[in-house]
Formats: sequence, C-alpha cells, structure tokens
Amino acid sequence: YDSKRSIAEYTEEIENPGFIRVHRRYLVNMRHIVRLEDNKIVFDTDHCHAEISRRNKGSFDAHFSAFLKTF
Repeated sequence: YDSKRSIAEYTEEIENPGFIRVHRRYLVNMRHIVRLEDNKIVFDTDHCHAEISRRNKGSFDAHFSAFLKTF
C-alpha cells in the first residue's frame, strides 16, 4: 500500500512483537510468512514477497526463531 507516513512511524506505532522491519521498505507481520528463500520472505497471499536487507538479516533470524517458539 502507498502511504504518506514513513515505515519508521509505523514501526514506532506498532508495539506488537509479531511485526518486524526487515528492509527500509518493509514492515512484516510474521504470522503471514509461509517460507524463507535466502534473503526473501514469501507470504500466504498471492505469491507476495519481501526482501530482507543484509543489515537486518541477523536481527530477523533471531526474532523469527523466537517467534516460532511461541507456537
């Protein structure tokens, strides 16, 4: 979706541990991740995907592992 607000503003507003910023363009709801392909996240809706930046890869891996342990 297009928005006039920045991702940083949404990141600050959403205090849900199920969301993580994986790229300067993407804030991801981890509940909708179907699979990971190298540095790409594939979602459960219509073959949508998002890239994980090299900078955020380590943080994402740690948060996603912790998120999966909650199930």
